[in-house]
Amino acid sequence: MNFLKTSFYSGIGTAVSLALRLITNKVMAVYLSTDGMFLLGQLKDFLKISNVINHAGTLNGTISYTAKHKDDPSELKRIWGTGFLIHVICSALLMAVIAIFSDRLSVYLFGTSEYATIVTVLGFSMLTISLQLLIMSVLNGLKRIKLYITIQIIAAILSSVIVVFLIIEYGIEGALWAFAIGQVLSFLVAAAALMVVKPFAFQ
Repeated sequence: MNFLKTSFYSGIGTAVSLALRLITNKVMAVYLSTDGMFLLGQLKDFLKISNVINHAGTLNGTISYTAKHKDDPSELKRIWGTGFLIHVICSALLMAVIAIFSDRLSVYLFGTSEYATIVTVLGFSMLTISLQLLIMSVLNGLKRIKLYITIQIIAAILSSVIVVFLIIEYGIEGALWAFAIGQVLSFLVAAAALMVVKPFAFQ
């Protein structure tokens, strides 16, 4: 894919992302209090930290080695297999830690153990988050930019719909649930796209 096409698709993805962010931020501002926005920010920060641990910093390596060996199926399978193993192990350990300390994490993040169940669900979603990141890294390395951005757009639209609906219906608790559900949804969109397009099939 040439530079112009890549820039075009990236521009579309960025525009859609910004539009959806404006909509969800407006809904949050209207339906959530200042305290609610703070709690949501805490969850987002926790998710960012968890995502770093979730893949042990291997994403750039996956992109780089996939691009380097994209014409060598046997080497790609080895790279992806190793990446898959690392992601599964890291996410499993993280899931266990979050599940065990969900009450304490809820108190630390939100000042109450009331949201321990949401923290636990988010913990169990770590595997899907990790695998989704791996899939997107591989697509990036293969230069499947159109598919990469299409997955991002579909996942962002569906996640935004869920966020808006749950915030309007359930307030801050709905917002927290929406972000936990959205992580799983992103993986399901990526997995469904791969089943249809099969970008990893070798001739």
